[in-house]
This record gives sequence, structure tokens and C-alpha cells, in this order.
Amino acid sequence: MESIPKVWGPLGNVDLNIVLVTASWCRVPIEENILSAGNPQNAKDVLEWGLGKKYPVFQWADVILNHTNAIVKYIATTSTIGMLYHGRSIYDLGLIDQWLDFAISEVEPNLKVILDDLFGWERATRDAKNKAYEALNKAFNVLDAQLAHRKALVGETASLADVVLGSYVIQAYRTIIDEAGRAKLPNLSGWAYQLATNENFTRHLGNVKFCQRSLAEIPRGKSKGNQ
Repeated sequence: MESIPKVWGPLGNVDLNIVLVTASWCRVPIEENILSAGNPQNAKDVLEWGLGKKYPVFQWADVILNHTNAIVKYIATTSTIGMLYHGRSIYDLGLIDQWLDFAISEVEPNLKVILDDLFGWERATRDAKNKAYEALNKAFNVLDAQLAHRKALVGETASLADVVLGSYVIQAYRTIIDEAGRAKLPNLSGWAYQLATNENFTRHLGNVKFCQRSLAEIPRGKSKGNQ
């Protein structure tokens, strides 16, 4: 393909960041387009392209996708550089897909419930939040156990599984999992730190700081900086 791929999404959107990090890791140039409340018509037009009308939206020539896992697998498969997905053994591909399914079934939806309520985007009941925290804690313990004697989720080097799940874990560590919580997940925390300081992450996330205190513990209306 001669054209440069493009991606649209809101600033700071974790799924947009996953796409950008993947493209960076695979050395695929990509044009980032930030959408905000200031350009609703543009956002509406972009959303009409994809299935489900959700972000991010990805276009490369006549290819249009807007489901994160589909986008990153497409980028990694078409890239001739790197081993995030393309060039792996059939068994490794199966394991990577298994972890990607884990991300969208066990991690992302529960983290979304918590953060949407925390930032006032979509309120959740106390029961829904408690169930989300419980499920997220269970998922993070599964990841911690998987990383007990390895540096990556699949094989010896980072794969799409690490990029996608790492992005969600980093987001949780920046907002709701404090120092005490991270200390209970030593393998996961060490892995997340290595990813957060990788150049492909810092290029888009900057200097990542994990929260000292969960933002959920800060009374509503007060500053939500890393405290």
C-alpha cells in the first residue's frame, strides 16, 4: 500500500494509544487525528465508516476498521518489521489471540466501568463497581501468575498480547491501582514498568507516572492529578 494509514480517536483514549504504540513498534508510519467535542461533525462522519460506531477508527487505503484488536493485528500482520504478530508460530498466534480475547472480555470492560464512573462519563451503581473491581483484581492476578517466570506473555519477546494488555494495565496503574495494590502484583508491576518505559510507549504516552493514591479515593470535585 502506498498511502499512509490514518487513525481517529479522542485524545488520551487507551484504544487509540494501543493502535499508535503498535504502529510505532512495527515501524509503520501513521497519521493521528484527534477528535473532540469541538468537531462533532467530523467525529460523526468518521464514525459512520466503521462497525458499532466506536473509536478508534482506522483507515489504510480502502481498508476501514474500528475494533482495536482487528486494527492492531492488521498493522502487525502487514508490517515486515518486528515480531509482534507476523512471523510467529501457529501455536504462538493462538496464544496471542487467547490473551487478546482475555483483554476484551476480562480487563477492558471492567476497567471501563470503573473509569467511566470515576471521571463522570457514565455513572455505575455501587454493586456494578464492586463487581468490576473484583473481576479486574482476578484478571490481574491471572496475569501476575503468568508472568512469574517470564518477561513476556507469549514467547521470549513482546507480542501484541503485551502491547494490548500492557496498555490497559498501565492505565489502571496510572489511575486506580496504588502503590500498595501494585506491591501485591510484583510480576505484573515489573512487566508494566518495563513496557511503560519502552520507547514505543513513551513516544505516545510520555513519561508515565503510576499513581501513589487511587483516584477513586479522592473526593469528587478535587484535583485528579497523581497524588
